[in-house]
Amino acid sequence: MPCIKDRHPDIFRRRPPSPYRTDDGGKLLLRLALGVALLRFGYASEDPANTSLFVQYGVPGFVAYGLYPWQFLAPLSIILGLFCRIGALAAGLQSIVAAVSGRVFSPATMHCAWTINTQSSLLVMCAAIVLMGAGRYSLGGHDGRWN
Repeated sequence: MPCIKDRHPDIFRRRPPSPYRTDDGGKLLLRLALGVALLRFGYASEDPANTSLFVQYGVPGFVAYGLYPWQFLAPLSIILGLFCRIGALAAGLQSIVAAVSGRVFSPATMHCAWTINTQSSLLVMCAAIVLMGAGRYSLGGHDGRWN
């Protein structure tokens, strides 16, 4: 039985790049929006290392200070486009931890629905960057393995 490629070769033919493609510009805009939002949230956090969460679960509090630099390294790597996929993965994991830790679901937050929408939007943006990469407008280049 012939393969579908043999019957319909036009479907699987690679198209030449168009001079009007804007996907790299869209990736840059997505990276900048996510990176600036993550930097703002990292800077404005009340307990930067969130040591109380770690102590509550029996993990020594000093471990949290090892994770604190990632609140700034991940957004910077996303903005610059250098190891962008790793930075987006780290930021996505931070967003999941923030949602699960109670900072989002806490009844003390008056606008819980807005907070959950923000966290889910950031998580989806991180997933999009992990899947798409940094694009051409990055320090890592278009064909970088982790970009």
